[in-house]
Amino acid sequence: MFKTELFHGDEIEILVEATSWIPVKTLRFIRDPFNYNIFKILLQMNLQVTFGDVGYAGLFIDDEENPRILLKTDLPFEYPFKGEADIHNVSYGEHRLTIKMKSEQGKPFKNTLMEIYVVRYPNLYELTGQIAFWSLLT
Repeated sequence: MFKTELFHGDEIEILVEATSWIPVKTLRFIRDPFNYNIFKILLQMNLQVTFGDVGYAGLFIDDEENPRILLKTDLPFEYPFKGEADIHNVSYGEHRLTIKMKSEQGKPFKNTLMEIYVVRYPNLYELTGQIAFWSLLT
């Protein structure tokens, strides 16, 4: 009984020409044990890289050096890639989620659609509402 919710989505085309990680989207989220207890993040991006190159898109939390989610493509046409990351080990509180992109040769690498979903435990209000609803049916 988990809840999957769209956290962020956009169709703004992003073009990167770099061999090192370039931040393309930064968002803040709160991990709260009582209200918004996120335990997994899902990422979908439509990616396309220049022929002969390899592109990478990564999801980073706070100041991590390695991505929690790494999407890799060598396709010269747009294709949807998906990944997920367990974040049970992220402390409760406010955090920064950053999407970064790069390519091996620094040739044009683009994203045309980005969707970030969170999977979380229901909060107390949702649980008590469900209990009340089911008690009415019995």
